Amino acid sequence: MSAAIVLLAAGAAVALGQSSDRPRLEPLSEVRPLPYHLGESFDGLPLTYVDVLGDGWRVDVGYGECRRRGSRLNPLDEDRCDYPVFVQTTRRMLELAGPYPAVSRWERCVRTEVLGVPAFIADRGLYNGLNLFTGQLEVAVMAERSRLRAAARSLRAADGVRRTRLPEPAAGVRSRIAAQCRVDPSAFEPVERKLEPLRRSNPELPFLGLEYEGARLDHVHRVGRTVTFYYEGCGTSGLSLTCTILARPTVHPPPARPPDTILSCSETEVNGAPGVFVEYEESIRMRQLVLFTDRYVVVIDEYGLGDEPLLRRARSLRPLREWSEPTGQLPPPVRSNRPVVPGCPR
Repeated sequence: MSAAIVLLAAGAAVALGQSSDRPRLEPLSEVRPLPYHLGESFDGLPLTYVDVLGDGWRVDVGYGECRRRGSRLNPLDEDRCDYPVFVQTTRRMLELAGPYPAVSRWERCVRTEVLGVPAFIADRGLYNGLNLFTGQLEVAVMAERSRLRAAARSLRAADGVRRTRLPEPAAGVRSRIAAQCRVDPSAFEPVERKLEPLRRSNPELPFLGLEYEGARLDHVHRVGRTVTFYYEGCGTSGLSLTCTILARPTVHPPPARPPDTILSCSETEVNGAPGVFVEYEESIRMRQLVLFTDRYVVVIDEYGLGDEPLLRRARSLRPLREWSEPTGQLPPPVRSNRPVVPGCPR
């Protein structure tokens, strides 16, 4: 979990036991400072969740259907509830004398301005939201990139008044964001648009599609010829609000370097492509599935997962040229694509 997510999840207590009655925004008008929301509906999504914590130090508002599914750490956790659009208002003291805002939180972030106040989005696939700062409040808007800008611009205070400019945040917050976060005009572009150059140059590059098991492809990170695809959703899980990566396949050019500390290794095959399960240890014990195709080495590397979830991800791979369904067959590798993995039969 990135530091940007820790900000949202720390101390969170989103109870799932809310009354089955239709959620109401009226009680939010009694909270001070006034929290923010998107009205009774947004982009065709009805208001479905409202929760006020304690004296109002945090307010959560959700829109759209609650999608219950497990998290990466606990695939069987059916208390997890993802909302297509989620707004969280947190009352914070923003003085720069303390450790907040923290530099590490905003590492590799993109700055912008929404409704006249400073905001940033994280430039990594661990968090698909925008954080803006107004008065003594931090407002986080979580949604797909295609909805994110419109959702942030649609924010209104709990008095129901939509303002074109929000109150300026605490002194120093704007300059700190400007110092820590870069400018990127494409930050709000849908992933499909960002994928087009990669799709044209590498149409056979394997990925899991634009959505995998309810988690949208949120971010694509490229370093040289290595590409990582991040699939993530944000919502409530048990008693906390979390942004969870459901899948994170990485595609390397051959050959791929195996982990340094391999504990065990066994061979497998997925859709015609040979592969190996590798268990290794970094700070914690990890398990990965490595597949070898004619042009690429695909690494599905997760912790807390067994072989079947890894195989399920691998079976869902399809080339970038295919937006919809997996092809069901992966091109087999040439022999030189496959490195020697210690502990695995050759």
